[in-house]
Amino acid sequence: MPILKKSNPIHFSLTLLLIASILLVIASSPESQQGGTLFAQQDAEKTSAVGDDAKIDEIMKRMKSAGRSFRRALRANKLDEALVHIQKAQAATLETKDLVPNLIAEMEDPKARSNSLTRYRLAIIATLEQWLHVERAVMVGDTKTAGEHAKKISEIKKNGHQEFRKDED
Repeated sequence: MPILKKSNPIHFSLTLLLIASILLVIASSPESQQGGTLFAQQDAEKTSAVGDDAKIDEIMKRMKSAGRSFRRALRANKLDEALVHIQKAQAATLETKDLVPNLIAEMEDPKARSNSLTRYRLAIIATLEQWLHVERAVMVGDTKTAGEHAKKISEIKKNGHQEFRKDED
């Protein structure tokens, strides 16, 4: 039996919640408060000056499309359809977690790179957590709460883009 069986939305959601919880525990450990997580430190040491912005952009386009489709379905009160788009957004969010934005990859100071990479991953985890809250709200028919959590995702995205994206003039 596959770990992430997509045919059962509840099982899939619970599995994603478990993964997010484990990542949050790792990220909130004392090690992460002192210069980044062990994973971020190791990645920062291996990271070259070439980041993953192209991959991140492609995934973000899918996430944006899923978010737009989710909002349309939510406004039309098509909750089953909304759940499909929520899961697409969750999957896209998970895909971005292991990627490194160019701004971070180009940092010369390994400690600064590690700290930035930790903040990036924590933002991705926070985004996934909000998508899980959205899903829970939709599953119980609470569209108002789903919309509130969707707004939080927009704020996380805005802040993340300000910190981790290059200005393209």
